[in-house]
Amino acid sequence: MMDVPPKNSLESHPLNLTALFKKDLVALKGFFSEEVLSLVENNIDFLMKDYVAWQRALVAMTKNLGVKYDSIAILFNKKSEIMICKRSSNKKTYPNKITSSAGGHVEQGESYKAAAIRELKEELGIKAFLKDLGRFNVITSKERTIHHLFMGKVNKKVSADPNEIASYYFSPLKTIKSDIALHPRKYAKPFHEAFKCYLKYI
Repeated sequence: MMDVPPKNSLESHPLNLTALFKKDLVALKGFFSEEVLSLVENNIDFLMKDYVAWQRALVAMTKNLGVKYDSIAILFNKKSEIMICKRSSNKKTYPNKITSSAGGHVEQGESYKAAAIRELKEELGIKAFLKDLGRFNVITSKERTIHHLFMGKVNKKVSADPNEIASYYFSPLKTIKSDIALHPRKYAKPFHEAFKCYLKYI
C-alpha cells in the first residue's frame, strides 16, 4: 500500500536526484553526441537545482530530433491487480493493442508527472497519487519516444473515454506475465517496456 507523501517531498524535490539524472543520461544516449552528454554531466550540480526545469529543457532540446515524450501510468486496485486497457480502433498508434492504464504525450512546458495526472483525468476521469518509477526508451522504425512511468492506486469508479479506450479490466501480475509470453503481439510495445519496469520496482 502506498502512503501519502509528506509536503515538499517528491513532487518538486526528488529524494535521489543523482539517480534520476543518471537515468536521464542513459535515456538520452543515441539522441545526443558525446559532447552534449559530457556537457550535461559536467554541469549536473547546477541542473539538479531544479529537476522540473531540467525535464522541460529536455523536451526543448530534442523536439527537432523527432523524439517524443510520453507519461505512462499503471494503476492497481486493492487486490494488487493491474488495470490494463485495450486501445480504441481509431488510434493512430497501436490500435486495438493492450496497453497501460493511461498515458499520452507530454505537452510543451509540462512536467512528466503533470502529464500523467492530466491523462488520468482525460482518459479515465479519475485522480490518483502517483509514484515515479523512472524512464525507459521505445525506439523502433515507427517511433523514438522517451517514456516516464508512474504507478498509483485506483479507489474510484473509472469512466473511460471510448475514443481512447475500447475496454479495460483488472488482472493479476502472473496472468499478464504469462499472456505476454504467449501472445506478445497483443500488447503495445510501450507496455512491454513499462511492465518490465514495473516488475523491477515491485
